[in-house]
Amino acid sequence: MERKTIPCLPFQMLGIQACFAISNAFGSDIYCLRSIKESLEDSRQVLSTWDFSNHTEGSICRFVGIECWNDQENMVFGISLGDTGLRVPFPIGIRNCTNIQLLDLSGNYLSGSIPSNLAGDLPYLVFLSLSNNSLSGPIPPSIANLSFINVLRLDNNHLKGQIPPQLSRAYSEQVSYTCVG
Repeated sequence: MERKTIPCLPFQMLGIQACFAISNAFGSDIYCLRSIKESLEDSRQVLSTWDFSNHTEGSICRFVGIECWNDQENMVFGISLGDTGLRVPFPIGIRNCTNIQLLDLSGNYLSGSIPSNLAGDLPYLVFLSLSNNSLSGPIPPSIANLSFINVLRLDNNHLKGQIPPQLSRAYSEQVSYTCVG
């Protein structure tokens, strides 16, 4: 039997300590952002505002580059960390921000490949910009499964292949996409 640890909020009242489970969205978004911060080299200290000791609703909405669905909830809508000098491979932990619609990691020094299941992990992406990095390898065919994508920017990387034809046919009039080089 698999044992899972669920994130919780410490609570103390009248000398009684308890731990209340955090909702899945809150917990996974906190886990997502924490894993992103831990996996990236942040020489400009852009992510220094990402302080996870504050457990109040809306606390992560004040982090640099984070947009929330509602400022009163810890549910991430978008991650905009373009041109921030971040380094290292594509942050795998981003897959835990399952409800995001906007992901902009353009203009950094990300390397490695685009995760093959990006569309499965982040099914609601409307805007995806990974341009101007050092990403390499093939463009994952599963990227065609991004049902809601309106903007896809993969240009100025070292990617091989083309944007899957299923994506370009299905959205030829609606999607702005670029992939060069």
